[in-house]
Amino acid sequence: MRKAISAALCLAALLMSRAAGAVEVEDIFGRWMEYLPNGRGVMTEFTPADVITSQVDVFGIPTASTRQPVAGYRKLEGFIAVDLAGGAGLSIYESGRHHILLVHPGLPAHRLMRVQQQ
Repeated sequence: MRKAISAALCLAALLMSRAAGAVEVEDIFGRWMEYLPNGRGVMTEFTPADVITSQVDVFGIPTASTRQPVAGYRKLEGFIAVDLAGGAGLSIYESGRHHILLVHPGLPAHRLMRVQQQ
């Protein structure tokens, strides 16, 4: 019985470690939203050429946007590196089926949820 439980736990750990590193570059393309406590949000859209970040009001309407050209996307061990034109970069980690963690160097991580395309 004890061996069966240990084997099941090892299998679960193996599957979780594979799933955590399973994010592919194509998986991040699209719109992602970070919901803020005040009802507003920040929408981030990843395209092959740009990262577009928009402030969103409480009604879900974008109020201001910035566009950063992308120099490239690289799949690394367990995460995606986004190389922005001008030398800056971002890191993206999978955080569940419909969530990612977006990390700007030197800042706390932001948890974003995938936005359904209309």
